[in-house]
Parts: sequence; C-alpha cells; structure tokens
Amino acid sequence: MASAQHVLRSALPRAHGLFNLVGGVWPYLSMRSFEAVLGPKADRWLVYTVGGLLATIGWTQLRMPATSSGMYAARRLGVGCAGTLLAGPGPVRTPSRTRTDSRGANAPE
Repeated sequence: MASAQHVLRSALPRAHGLFNLVGGVWPYLSMRSFEAVLGPKADRWLVYTVGGLLATIGWTQLRMPATSSGMYAARRLGVGCAGTLLAGPGPVRTPSRTRTDSRGANAPE
C-alpha cells in the first residue's frame, strides 16, 4: 500500500498539471468569461500564446509516468512554470491614448 507521502508526491504535480491545463485552454474556450474574471486584455495574441504554453506544460505534467523520476520531472516543470509566471512584470500600465507595440515603441490606437 502506498504511503501518504507517496500519494501526495504523485497527486500534487498532477493537480498542478490539471490547473495549468484548464487555465491554459480557458481563453480558447471562452475569452468572454476569461476577461470577465481576469479583466480585459489588450493583447489577445499574448493571452493565447501563454494559454497554449500553460496547456502544453499541464498536459506534460499529467502524462508523466507515476515513477519517482517521472513525478520529480513533473514537479520541476511545475515549479519552473510557477516561478516564471510569478517573476513576470505584473500589470503594465500605458497611457490611455497610446499602446506599446512588441518593440517597445508607442503606436497610436
């Protein structure tokens, strides 16, 4: 019988993988509900790109084998993903009459 610690070590990366998968596909399924909860997004292409990456990471975490090395890899992937998202710039404010393009230059709306 599996110990409680083994079950937790297996369940946590899988739960995180499910969270990443669901959060990643959400904007693809309903951008309206996504923006209703998280606020309007100026660059939808960025939302879709990050969503696709999150879904891919989540799917990979869920598909890892239930061996100790598989769960170790799933945990590392989850920690790396969460750390990257936490280290992001946070909300970026731009003047209301201009927006910043991908090169950092201001462009009229």
